[in-house]
Amino acid sequence: MAQATEIVYTIQDEKGNKSTLTVWIPSTTLLADALDFAQDFGDLIDNVIAGIITRIGLIFSADLTPTMKTAVVGGADVEEGANFIYRSASGFPFRHRLATFLESKITSGSRAVNVADPDVAALVDAVTNGLVVTSLNTVAPTEHREDDLSALVTAREVFQRSRQ
Repeated sequence: MAQATEIVYTIQDEKGNKSTLTVWIPSTTLLADALDFAQDFGDLIDNVIAGIITRIGLIFSADLTPTMKTAVVGGADVEEGANFIYRSASGFPFRHRLATFLESKITSGSRAVNVADPDVAALVDAVTNGLVVTSLNTVAPTEHREDDLSALVTAREVFQRSRQ
């Protein structure tokens, strides 16, 4: 069963505090229609709140590809991961943290991610150069200002403490 598409509205008060409201729409809604709905519904929300809407976000769920794992690798732990720090075209740093990062992708005797590993190299290349998608367009991740991520600065194993 498909998961509904989420529309998340961020509402800010006079003190700068923020709260979110999530509205779900059917997963079969086309992207253009979802955007149109999100903006129109935002207008309706705006008419009944004293604060301001500072952001509207859409979260679409995608089916897992048939080549993805269906079972967790033994020893996987979300507190163990790797930080990938990239530099944007304008010089801003941007960080991805990948939880449960494979120990076999860490350079032996260090905490450095082995960026020469073919799987790691492919991931870094997709971040810095993008992927060619079905439409034959290239889509590449950006940082939140939509600035291209142009270079990997560092990739290191990191551990995160449990929140429990």
